Amino acid sequence: MSRSVQRVNVDKIRDAYHRLGLTERELQRRAGLGAGATRSVLLNGHIHATTSLARVRRFINELGLTWGDLLDDPQPETPTVYLDPTDRQAALARLITTSKGAVSLDHLAVVFGVTIADIRADLDTLAAPLAALGFRLIHTEDCSVILNRGKDPNADDAAKRLAFLRDAEADLNVSATRTLYRAYADTLSTRELGNNDRVQVGMLVNRGALQPPTPNHRAALTNDTRYCLTID
Repeated sequence: MSRSVQRVNVDKIRDAYHRLGLTERELQRRAGLGAGATRSVLLNGHIHATTSLARVRRFINELGLTWGDLLDDPQPETPTVYLDPTDRQAALARLITTSKGAVSLDHLAVVFGVTIADIRADLDTLAAPLAALGFRLIHTEDCSVILNRGKDPNADDAAKRLAFLRDAEADLNVSATRTLYRAYADTLSTRELGNNDRVQVGMLVNRGALQPPTPNHRAALTNDTRYCLTID
């Protein structure tokens, strides 16, 4: 979003607007905002950064809102049906293990309709099962939690073997064939590989068609591939 635009809590603004029964024209007149600015706030939740603070204050005063109501991030509604601890912990485990970054404990408490203490207790319960899978829960200084997935040589080796089996069963596509021909013609330099080239080289290495490439060298065919491509 542009730095010239300040996002506001449009849900609270709309609720107050409808509750008071104001028209856009009346709200515009009372707050001293232009028609475009008023409509932008009501429809999109945006206030231009150059808008006078005095006018913004008049706007929220007319709606009976505070600065906190205006600027705080919208919060999801507390669920009307609460999950029992077992189901909540199962849902929490799925959220934590699929999240790519830290998750706020405060937000989790709001989403599940419980206290932060409840969330902490749930995480303590999940710590041992997750640790058995090689995961470690890390609590950050800003009251968030993040999952450290760590490294597992056995899992990494298994992933490589799975990739080998997958690539061995796959037919050569056009990109792989072109990459193989460049290696055959001795024009495939590892210094000039794009992202797609790297994928194709990796697949061909897994299939035993190319030798594992080294930096700043040309990718070379394996002896088996050279034998197959040699024309008498």
